[in-house]
Amino acid sequence: MPQQRAPIFRLPEELLLRIIKEYADQDLRPAGNHPVWYKSYYDRRWAILRTVKWDIILLNATYLWSFIELSWPKRMVDSHLSRRKSALLHISWNPRYDHLEDQSAPAWQNWIGENLPIIEELHLGVIGDKPSDHKQSSTNLLAACLTSSSQSLKCLGIKISTADLFRKTLSGHLPTLLTPNLVRLELSDCGCANLSLASLQSVDVVGSSASANEIFGLLSGNQALRSCIFHIHHLKDLPNSSLTDPQSSPLPLVHLRHLDIGPLPPDQLTWLFQRIKPEAVSSCSILLKMDIRTQSGFTLPSALHSYATRATILKVKDGDLIYSLPDQFEHLISIRTYHSTDSGVAQLNLFPSFTSLTHLYIEQYDQALGSRWLTALRSCIHLECLHIEGGIDFAGGLGGGQISFIPFLRALSEEAPSFCPKLLTLSLYDSHRRSWIGRQTSPWDKDDTKDKRMALDTMEMMLKVRAGLGIGIQKLILSFNTWWSEDVAKWEEYVGVVEVETDPAEEPEETEEQEQW
Repeated sequence: MPQQRAPIFRLPEELLLRIIKEYADQDLRPAGNHPVWYKSYYDRRWAILRTVKWDIILLNATYLWSFIELSWPKRMVDSHLSRRKSALLHISWNPRYDHLEDQSAPAWQNWIGENLPIIEELHLGVIGDKPSDHKQSSTNLLAACLTSSSQSLKCLGIKISTADLFRKTLSGHLPTLLTPNLVRLELSDCGCANLSLASLQSVDVVGSSASANEIFGLLSGNQALRSCIFHIHHLKDLPNSSLTDPQSSPLPLVHLRHLDIGPLPPDQLTWLFQRIKPEAVSSCSILLKMDIRTQSGFTLPSALHSYATRATILKVKDGDLIYSLPDQFEHLISIRTYHSTDSGVAQLNLFPSFTSLTHLYIEQYDQALGSRWLTALRSCIHLECLHIEGGIDFAGGLGGGQISFIPFLRALSEEAPSFCPKLLTLSLYDSHRRSWIGRQTSPWDKDDTKDKRMALDTMEMMLKVRAGLGIGIQKLILSFNTWWSEDVAKWEEYVGVVEVETDPAEEPEETEEQEQW
């Protein structure tokens, strides 16, 4: 539209600048699968707004001009520097290792070091095929850029690229930081030994070589942390000195709200949580790597017991165990073992810690562990909702289908009223038969008439017994492909609500317009 009549220009300039800032910030948000790492370059999409009216407004957008990528042509960098006025700088520089010897490299690293007092955000990325071969070069680069004292620096990101994620050495080391107001630190393949900043609130470390000792050092030296992410690519053994040090009282981490660490073996995880006390961690993710045959005695660290005993929701699937208390915390323990059944055994070893469960979701039930699951459920005296999905025998490689759920149904009737006495909602999903959508059997299935009769009779007996004892199931949820879903009216005699999952084959396809929405 003609500039004089465009409705947007009726808005106050302050609001226009805010809109442009939101537009530009879209390119500064997290990229890729990692939730913390920001793009290591700055986009200039906002600069396409080239009209006389917009030029006047953009000249006053000092915030936008403060974002500078040092790989841009020098005239563009100088243009941004001249127009940012007094705004603190946001600098990004990503030199390649083979360019560090160029004349421009020392000039820019010296420029960063000299201007560090007016930089609010600094992202350095060193790019190369084999950065471990240039360890000293990257360390020298960091030292030159971070040599000055700076009251303004709030965010520092250092990413040293690598072709080999599993090598045993780091590709650079962080120098002593003279940045007392640093709030966020992001490191990739860069050591941060002896880091201690009273202001630091968020740290994200992707380290190629570390142990629980490095994680403890980071937490103990920066006790104002609200978020700590520490991902290890190559696990080191704990130093002998750490193993012989007498254990003092655990370090209270009163500010920590988010913790994401691993992979760690059980002994190192136990060692770490003997030394820390996360008092109010609302989000926690632990990657545990173990061999159940030699580490079968592992239990939940005592520092996490106060969370586990209060958790009301537990979800179990694919080695992941998620326990939560709505609006307060959600913790994830990912267990990686050599065999899928082993991870299930490890999960069940942790189960006694959860004493207040009202909702349990077994999202990949392994019938080889059926008896152990029954034992676990006998302790669930507060359980109100039980969801079981699966019916696959991973150890034997056989599909158990709906027959694998029969022991649960029998226990719910034969051991009533003590077995899950408060259970109101039962949800059963047969994933074994999901591949035969719209059909009850495959052409080469064995005659399962006997199995079907047993499944139907057991379900009816369970519902009738519990209803007669006054602890009846109030809601029954079934997958579309079960024998039980064939005659819903039969169960409605004993259950208040019966729901059957929709057959995906019968769902209407989305229109192109719906897909866009």
